[in-house]
Amino acid sequence: MDKISSAQASQVLRFASANMRKLAAENRTLQARVAGFEKEARCRKLATVMQEKGMNSELTFEEKVASLMSQSDSDIAITEKAVDLSASGDVKLASISDGPGMVPGQKGGKLHSFLLTREVEDDVQ
Repeated sequence: MDKISSAQASQVLRFASANMRKLAAENRTLQARVAGFEKEARCRKLATVMQEKGMNSELTFEEKVASLMSQSDSDIAITEKAVDLSASGDVKLASISDGPGMVPGQKGGKLHSFLLTREVEDDVQ
């Protein structure tokens, strides 16, 4: 086995440490890129669910993704939880009828007549 001098050992150590620093920097860069790709995938998945539920319908899919991408990871987690807990877009919150016993959408009644004809029926009794 060949022996190396202390000068050669020092040179090898300098070369190795420079390469290790370079590889560590490259590793950090790649980790940041992977994190960015993972965040984008997470935001696209969340935007798809939001689209399916009819949430933020005034925004396009890409606008939803861009809005989510601008949020921090903790805010995205909160948004994910809120979207999971929300109902789909077809939730009925209220209905209008002419009075007790009227079924919404049933023909007849003053409100239905007014909405169709824009004429007010007078109650003559």
